Amino acid sequence: MKLLEHYGFEIGESTIQRITLGHARAIFVSGRAGLDFPQTPGLHKQIVAEIDGGMIPVMEPDASQKDKRKGKTLLWREAKISLAHAKGSRTPIYGGGIEGGVEAAGRQLLTCAVRAGLGADSRVHAVGDGAPWIVGQIEEQFGDQGSYTPPTSKPENLTRI
Repeated sequence: MKLLEHYGFEIGESTIQRITLGHARAIFVSGRAGLDFPQTPGLHKQIVAEIDGGMIPVMEPDASQKDKRKGKTLLWREAKISLAHAKGSRTPIYGGGIEGGVEAAGRQLLTCAVRAGLGADSRVHAVGDGAPWIVGQIEEQFGDQGSYTPPTSKPENLTRI
C-alpha cells in the first residue's frame, strides 16, 4: 500500500519476498568466501568503509511441536552489517550476518573492501559509532592501511576524505 501511495504502483508480497530473499542469499554467499589481505595493487587508492551492529528479533520454533507455528520463542541476536565502496563511488558493497563474533564481522568488512577494489597500495578509511570492537577490527584487518573517524558533535573535527 505504501508503494502505491508514494510511488504510484503496486507490487505483490511474493515479489517483495523473492527480491528480499535474493539479496539475503547474495549476502550469505559473498560472506562465505574468506579473502586474505590483497598482495597486488588495488583498483582504487581509497576505500570508505563502515560496520555496525544492531539487535534483530529471531523466532525459534519449539522442536516438540508438530505445528512449527506454535510454541515459538522470541530471541534477540546481534546482526553485524558492513559496507565498503571506492571513494566517490555510489555503489557500495554490502555484507553482514548474525553468525560469528567480532572477528567474523571484521573479516566480512575486509571481504567487502576487497570486493570494492582494495589492494596492497590502497587505504581504507572507516566511520562508525565509536564502539571499541569496531575500532579494534579496523586496526586488526587493515593495520597501517586503515584509519577510523569516531563520531563527533563538532563538524570541524571530522576529517574529509
